[in-house]
Amino acid sequence: MMPVFGVALAYIPLSLILLANGEDGKALLIFLYGVLILGSVDNIARMWVLKKIGHTHPLITLFGVIVGLKLFGFIGFIFGPILISMFILLVRIYHKEFSQTYQNTG
Repeated sequence: MMPVFGVALAYIPLSLILLANGEDGKALLIFLYGVLILGSVDNIARMWVLKKIGHTHPLITLFGVIVGLKLFGFIGFIFGPILISMFILLVRIYHKEFSQTYQNTG
C-alpha cells in the first residue's frame, strides 16, 4: 500500500527472522526475491499502471499517500492521492476559466 518501501515491510523482517533461525539460504532467497521481483513490481509497475490508466503522475500517488496517511490515518491511503488530484484539477479549471476572462478584458 505504501509506495517505495511498503513491500519491504514484509520481506525484510521475514528474511531477518529466517537469518536469526540459522536458515541463511532461505533468508537470502527471500531477500533477493523481495528486492528484485516484488520491489520492481510494486514500485515500477504500479506507477506505470497508474499513469497509463488513471493519467496520474507518480509523484501525486507518492505524496498523496504520505500526506493522506498523516491527515486521515489508514483511510488516507485512498483519499490522499484523490484529494491531491482533485486540487490540481480545480487549479486547472480555475486557470482555464479566468485566464480567458482576463485576456479578453485587458
